[in-house]
Amino acid sequence: MFFFFVGGVRQRVSEILERDIAKCLRCGCPANMVTYDNVLEIFFIPVWRWPGKGNALHCENCGFLIPHGHFLPSTKDKSSSLPPAPRSFCWSCSRNLEPSFKFCPDCGARQDM
Repeated sequence: MFFFFVGGVRQRVSEILERDIAKCLRCGCPANMVTYDNVLEIFFIPVWRWPGKGNALHCENCGFLIPHGHFLPSTKDKSSSLPPAPRSFCWSCSRNLEPSFKFCPDCGARQDM
């Protein structure tokens, strides 16, 4: 008997809280502060939905979603209350890294952004 499972958990934006609040780490375009839901999908059909933890940053250009606190504030608003994010973490998997690393040892993402 062979069983093939196609599915997984994905994050989907549920509400945009503030537009153009920061810069996307992946593509550099303006990104929005959003709330998001985690969605369990089986064969690309949503089966179960539950709210994500806290807010996140979502780029409409590339679709990148990253939890709050792991991104740079926008250059549009100099009086932003968000502190600049430290660059000692992987932009892809959020693992702590040494500043001299060019690639993440955990996920292999290039760190020369």
